[in-house]
Formats: sequence, structure tokens, C-alpha cells
Amino acid sequence: MLYNNMVGLVGNLVFFMVSYMTQEEGGEAQRTLMSVTSDFKIMRDVILIGLCGAFGQIFIFLTISLHDCYKLSVITTTRKCVSVVVSAFAFNHEFTNQQWLGATMVLGGTCVEVYSGNKRRQAEKL
Repeated sequence: MLYNNMVGLVGNLVFFMVSYMTQEEGGEAQRTLMSVTSDFKIMRDVILIGLCGAFGQIFIFLTISLHDCYKLSVITTTRKCVSVVVSAFAFNHEFTNQQWLGATMVLGGTCVEVYSGNKRRQAEKL
């Protein structure tokens, strides 16, 4: 994971620097860099997003190391669906009936998959 992240970091830096160097004065990359470095709140948010991403990757790596990719996919699917539903309630977003049906199907399917996976593992132990 370290090497993967280092390649991603170097690649992003190279792409940003090429973009920064090849544009005219006041281009998008320059404006972005000036905005981030001149406003403490934006800089704090950028750093927090980076830290959240780093910790997220650590938990993904630990989940795969301690369990398996199957459990990671169940955890990821559940987290994403629950995030969407909680966001809808927290920010008063209105869902259509079709969106509620989709969220229910995802959570229901995940529950059925976990239940059937547990039954399968119990049967294999016997």
C-alpha cells in the first residue's frame, strides 16, 4: 500500500506541476493553489480530507488483512448506503419512492447476503 500511495502522490504532483507550468498567468491551477494557501479554513479542510482518506485506506487494508475481500465489500456497501440515507435525513433531502426502493433493496440484499453467508459458514463447520 505504501508504494501504491507513493506512486499516486508522485503522479498527482507531476500532473499538477505540468498543469501549473503550462497555463497562462492566473490559470485554474494557479487560482486553486492561491485559494488553498491563502485561506486557513480551506487549507484545514484539504488536510482533513487527506487525513480521512489515509485513515480510510488503513481500515481497508486492516479489514482485508484480518478478514477477506468479501467482508470488505459488505462493509463498504452498507456504509455507502447508510451514508446516503443519513445524509437525506440530516440535510432534508427528499427521496422519490424509486430512490427509497433502491436504498431498501441495497440494504435488504446486503442483509440477506450476510445471513446466507453466515448459514453457509455454519454448514461448512459441521
